[in-house]
Amino acid sequence: MSGAPSEALGVSLGFLAAELAGLIDEGLMALVDMQAAVPFMMTALLVITIFGNSLALFVCLVGLYGWERHARLARGWLWWPAAGSG
Repeated sequence: MSGAPSEALGVSLGFLAAELAGLIDEGLMALVDMQAAVPFMMTALLVITIFGNSLALFVCLVGLYGWERHARLARGWLWWPAAGSG
């Protein structure tokens, strides 16, 4: 159940990037690359430091962990038919 928020966010952003292409695609995929490069623990510590110590906040962070993998897969899945048709 904790993977549902990350799947929803990742698939939505991946489809958005594939459909809109151009600068929006490049911007969203740059965001995906940045998120994938930073370890989860550092992101969690930064967010908890800024917004305060809260169990609800930590649960949201854990629920959103890994969204970048879903975004990249959804973008690639939507682009797959277009890649072979040219």
